[in-house]
Amino acid sequence: MSASVTTRVSAGFFVSALLLLTGCGGPRDLTEEQLAELAQDVHVRVADHTLVLPRVAVRNPGAGGQRFSLATNTAEDVAADAARQRLRDASAPAAALELPRLNILIQHYGWEEYIPQSQAFCSQLRRQWSRALCNNASPALIQALSNNEFSLLAWPLAPEVRASVWGANCLPAGQALPDLPVDGQAIILCRLSSSSKENPLFHAVVRIDESLAATWVVWPEAKTGETAAAKAQREGQAMIALVQLGLGPEEDFARLHQRMCQLQRPAAKGSSDRPDCP
Repeated sequence: MSASVTTRVSAGFFVSALLLLTGCGGPRDLTEEQLAELAQDVHVRVADHTLVLPRVAVRNPGAGGQRFSLATNTAEDVAADAARQRLRDASAPAAALELPRLNILIQHYGWEEYIPQSQAFCSQLRRQWSRALCNNASPALIQALSNNEFSLLAWPLAPEVRASVWGANCLPAGQALPDLPVDGQAIILCRLSSSSKENPLFHAVVRIDESLAATWVVWPEAKTGETAAAKAQREGQAMIALVQLGLGPEEDFARLHQRMCQLQRPAAKGSSDRPDCP
């Protein structure tokens, strides 16, 4: 795609689409215009992959999904307003945002603590996977994917970008990044030095194809016995499925749902929270 039809923005300038519209007094109803804005599909290009997802799923790569005010009194608010306009423009495929990194959060977008008019909002989402998430019609998506945000990024990762992805608590300066297998196998990159031995956290990476990877944080689950390495493999496969079957130019929800059912996290003993899978 040529620069004339692609809006280029830095990862640090790209801001969350989930706006702070509640003020200090807690959640309040959003206007019809605001609901439509959050439900709008955004077209993004990462490592030559065109991805389509609702604005509500897009997080701020530099601030972990931090929300921002609609006021325009500070430099941060002015920057946020400009980024919101770029997101509006990216509703057209020809104006896709080209990014080195995209942070995504998968959750029940219709939760009333975020959007009080959840029923009206969910019906406006374009893709079946996002509507199913919004109204909890497909718990398998939540149970297969990480319940924290994850990042899609170009691979191999440029050295100057590495610090912004993993920070200083992972690979020592100058240490080469590992090669990832082409077949989509995930690896544990390192243990976060800021995590404790009792509650360790690990950076995981999965290579989606020759130019795109996903990175996120995993930890062992004492309740189900799932190790951090096993979780990385399972969630990595779920992220590959989401990218290939849910976020591409054409959605295949039937295959996506089937794959997510196969990749659900191990249920706690006696759990019966899988009503939408055979």
